[in-house]
Amino acid sequence: MADIGHMTLEVSAGNTVEVPLKRHATAGYVWQVERVPSGVVDLEIVVPPGTSSAPGDATMETLKLRGMTPGEHEVVLILRRPWESTSAQELHILLRVR
Repeated sequence: MADIGHMTLEVSAGNTVEVPLKRHATAGYVWQVERVPSGVVDLEIVVPPGTSSAPGDATMETLKLRGMTPGEHEVVLILRRPWESTSAQELHILLRVR
C-alpha cells in the first residue's frame, strides 16, 4: 500500500509555486504525474543539474506548478518504478489559485 501525503498550497493566478520532492532514483523510483486539472497550466518536475548520489541515497527534485484559473485544483503525483503497477508513495496537492 502506498504512503499517501497531502498538502495545500496557495498561489496568485499566473505565479509559480515550487515543491521539493525526494526520490530514490538509483533504486528506479520516478515521480509521475497522475492527475493535473485544467486550471494548472504548467507542471514540471526539475532535477538539478549535476545531481548524483551513492546507490540508495535519496535525490531531490523540484515540482513547479503554475495556476491560471482561480479556484481549487487537485494535482496528484505518484512515486513508483516504471515497471511496477503499484506506487510507493502518492502526493495529493490542493492548489488554491487566487
